[in-house]
Amino acid sequence: NEMIILEDSDLYAVINCLIITDHFPLHKIWVQKGVNKKFVWLMKHYRSELSITIDTFQSVNDIQFIPCDEKVNVVSIWSEDIVAAKNLALSINSHLVFINTYMDFHGSKILWIYKHVSMGLLISDEYMMLNILCENVSQNQEFSMNVVHLSSVVKINDIFVGDLFYDGAWQKPMKGMYWKHNNNSLWANATHIDIKKCYLSARKGFKTWSNMSIKARIQILSRFMSTLELAGIDIKCCYVIAAIVDRWIKFPYLCEGIQGYIENETKEVLWTRRPLGVIILREENENILFFRLMQTLIAGNSVIVMFDANFCNPSSYYDMFSTCGIPPGVINLLSHENTGTLEHKLCLQDYTTYANKFFLKGTSSDTYIVPFRRLTTPKLIVISLQ
Repeated sequence: NEMIILEDSDLYAVINCLIITDHFPLHKIWVQKGVNKKFVWLMKHYRSELSITIDTFQSVNDIQFIPCDEKVNVVSIWSEDIVAAKNLALSINSHLVFINTYMDFHGSKILWIYKHVSMGLLISDEYMMLNILCENVSQNQEFSMNVVHLSSVVKINDIFVGDLFYDGAWQKPMKGMYWKHNNNSLWANATHIDIKKCYLSARKGFKTWSNMSIKARIQILSRFMSTLELAGIDIKCCYVIAAIVDRWIKFPYLCEGIQGYIENETKEVLWTRRPLGVIILREENENILFFRLMQTLIAGNSVIVMFDANFCNPSSYYDMFSTCGIPPGVINLLSHENTGTLEHKLCLQDYTTYANKFFLKGTSSDTYIVPFRRLTTPKLIVISLQ
């Protein structure tokens, strides 16, 4: 949990709030430079202990939040300029933001939301991270007669070699292992080291992508659509993918925006949504893959696409992703001779069950709206009116 104190804040109100909420955890206080000395003096005068880390900032762009991917993230903003504080709150990728108050749950249903909203998903994300970083793929899973080390291939002039994609670039598999496909191509056979690197890339990409507005994401994806349309002159399927992208960049206007209400005449509560994190995709059909990819990206999540010989290989589009300005780590690619061996590592269950948690089949409006809600989680902004 962190607090941001802007220079137009009522510092005495901040100190009073800190005294009242002393039993709640607070890891860092960001204080704008213009009021830092006065705030520190007040803290020493009214609170004997300075156990909370205090850091200063000139502009809100200087603030670097503590990473806290495995728990509910709470931020408190203090400012007399409520409009500016609301805009700052909306730009922060946090589950719960208080304005001119902190952990104010009295007589409110916000406490229930704080305890229960998205906790199941967060716990799953924590388990997924531990699973990926700590568990090795067994040697039996990595061994196959169809998997070769690239150095053992005598002649590769007529063989296409496909690598992994993460951190915004093509990456050779760490162990140099590739699986043969149709005797005319070799594809990287990801091991647990590659999976770790790819997942960490996706988490970094998520932090960048999720902090962009939907409008900014749409602008980037619009450039991707234009690139597809140009490529469609020579490759017909690009027109189809471009049409899918076009359909989705118009979709967010159908989504529910910011909703709000006044509670107990003491606080205003705004309700919006924030993206979940890293989403795994694997589909047989290219159109379905891109349909779900666009859903996931517009919602603000990063993606790892995995494929083998039985599933869609979207590698031919990845240079286009980079060209149109999608940040590194937002879209990643893993290949393996049998992606079934990766399912429980990346999805914590079989992929079909995992995908059904987020996506719907069909062409109804629910196919658009329901997955957007499932790919995001509620975000609350609580503004004190007292």
